[in-house]
Amino acid sequence: IAEKSPPKSQAEMAAMAQLPGVESREIPGSLALHEEFAADLASAIESFI
Repeated sequence: IAEKSPPKSQAEMAAMAQLPGVESREIPGSLALHEEFAADLASAIESFI
């Protein structure tokens, strides 16, 4: 979940994170995490693989 995303987007991501079987991580940045924090995003994805 992007820590600095717009409130509506953050609420939607938080709601999805509550679904059964869904894991989430908080990462600094807004909606372009792959551009802003590529290493942090890659690390979070690796933990799911």
